[in-house]
Amino acid sequence: MGVKKLTLALLCFLATAFLYSESVAFQVIQHDKSSDEVRLSSLMIEESILDYFFNQGFIVTNSPAIAFNDSAKDSYYEKKAVAEAREGGIRYFILVTADFDVTDSARSEANVVDNIKFIKWELTDIRLDKKIAGGKVEPSGIKAKNMQTGVYKLSQKVASEIQTEIGRQL
Repeated sequence: MGVKKLTLALLCFLATAFLYSESVAFQVIQHDKSSDEVRLSSLMIEESILDYFFNQGFIVTNSPAIAFNDSAKDSYYEKKAVAEAREGGIRYFILVTADFDVTDSARSEANVVDNIKFIKWELTDIRLDKKIAGGKVEPSGIKAKNMQTGVYKLSQKVASEIQTEIGRQL
């Protein structure tokens, strides 16, 4: 009877060792000279990235998307979000910046990929307190049945690039 209990305890211990997941936190910052309201597209980017990492087995958290006319306040909000992630024991922080340009858009308020100039991202290893990767994805070349689907595909491309960089760190 003692051997069975010891074996069961050992198996439970080994099983929990393989259940470990990496954790990520992120924040979407929208830059848009025409509006300081968070666009539906920015919320879709946020939701898509959250879903992507969750579906890949990560523990995911995020700070709410915010919007500014320019990048002057980015550093302050990034530091704030990193501090929150550090307190939560998160391993990686991702700053996602979506730059919008609607000057030539016929549908400036629409949730369409054409209104996005680019999405830039930076990956920080919180334990090392070091930026370890970054990238920029432009919507040119995104093929979609409709423009809203294009926002989703662009977001998935960004998330995939980030996950690749995290994989290189592991």
